[in-house]
Amino acid sequence: MEPYFQIASEFEYTIFVITVENYHNGKNVHSIDDESLKKMASKYKIRLLPEILSE
Repeated sequence: MEPYFQIASEFEYTIFVITVENYHNGKNVHSIDDESLKKMASKYKIRLLPEILSE
């Protein structure tokens, strides 16, 4: 997402990032592998994964 933030800054746009709540109680409903989930979650400033996956 960093390239989008840089472009927005260059053109003086304000960006809003919306994170959908965890309504699936941590279940991986899209069959995404754990490494990809960890990579995506590491880019967020809030904790997205249950402790078991974030280790």
